[in-house]
Amino acid sequence: MFIVNTPPRKVWVRKEYLYDLRKGHGEYTLGYWVSLKSIWGRSFYFETYMPEYGACFDKLPISAFIDWDSDKPEGPGVIENDLPLSDLQYWDSFDYDTEIINKQFLHSMSVNVRHRSGKTTEGGKYVFTIDSCHRDLDRPDLSYSETPEEHKSHNVIVLPNGQIGLYPNNRCQWFDESLTPDDVKFPDFLVSTRRFSVEDGGSGKRLGDQESYFWDYNYPEWTGQEDDAFNHVEMIQNLGPTRIYGGMSDDTVSFAGNYQGPLYAPHPDIKRDLQTKEDQVAPQGEPRD
Repeated sequence: MFIVNTPPRKVWVRKEYLYDLRKGHGEYTLGYWVSLKSIWGRSFYFETYMPEYGACFDKLPISAFIDWDSDKPEGPGVIENDLPLSDLQYWDSFDYDTEIINKQFLHSMSVNVRHRSGKTTEGGKYVFTIDSCHRDLDRPDLSYSETPEEHKSHNVIVLPNGQIGLYPNNRCQWFDESLTPDDVKFPDFLVSTRRFSVEDGGSGKRLGDQESYFWDYNYPEWTGQEDDAFNHVEMIQNLGPTRIYGGMSDDTVSFAGNYQGPLYAPHPDIKRDLQTKEDQVAPQGEPRD
């Protein structure tokens, strides 16, 4: 999966990237994003369809694009504070395996980004996120896509000048109109260097000799809630479908949704004799004991 589909986006393509940076400077053609290519150690490549030529071109880095603006339908014009590729993508691709995810929660937020050069741009808008991993366990992992302190995702951000950049989380600060306070703290966090896991080889008890479906390290003590579960199951069995779905008064439990007890089945080791319970529900029309 070193090539993945991208959400289609209307962009202006700098023509010099279509001519190996030899000509076409200052000229643009309309394009639509088609796919993303991730090659380890290189900038991401965006395959783009250009209707004017009826052609796709798949060797375009993020610096080749200006976001299309409905206020400028004829072209982007002069780009203010034009940023180089090194200020638009912070890191090269980490691996050949990549994914695109659309983080809906971030779409309404404004984002400030810090560039490699040290500049800060305010008022960016989120598009989607690119993330990497190493799926093929038979192939040596020569990258850092799964190393905690080195892994980075890339948030695709449209900057106020129309350029589009790819920035990791530790170079983005997000602002939500409803959730973010006026006085925002500086995120002085530390880089995560730890690998978290819940399996340690069984330093305590192991389960290799267990064959019970409901296995457990230690069976829980009887809490009394299991009584409610058994009583409810028994009552439903005795009522039958006629009384469960109709013909009962409002003050009678009439369907399973009324049950307020624990939402799990009793453990199989708990032995109960349902036929001898004293609180067995009587058939319809007969008084309860």
